[in-house]
Amino acid sequence: MDRPTGVYLISFLQVFLGAYLLSVAFFDFVYGSFFDGNTLLASLALVTGVINFVLGFGIWGLKGWAWMLTLVFQFVHIAREILSYFLAGQYLGFFSLIISAIIIYYLTRPEIRKLFGK
Repeated sequence: MDRPTGVYLISFLQVFLGAYLLSVAFFDFVYGSFFDGNTLLASLALVTGVINFVLGFGIWGLKGWAWMLTLVFQFVHIAREILSYFLAGQYLGFFSLIISAIIIYYLTRPEIRKLFGK
């Protein structure tokens, strides 16, 4: 099956983010360097890393469940970034907010939905 370039990019981003979060969690558990020994945050990084890694391979395989969960996670990410901006005044996530919006837009195109059986 021929995959569009956007599917390759989303899959790569998900796997890359998953690998990054897994390495952050690993180094925090081993050295305690990223979250100052806060195992709750390291555990959260571990869980989200695994989820992103699995979603990346699911998107690569054009799985319907990966399409749905990727959309859910992107909406949650946008909501978290907006809340972070208004509640804490942090606006460093603007770039990732735009990327999430582009991913949602792309995955909801009719021809892309059809690839995932939606």
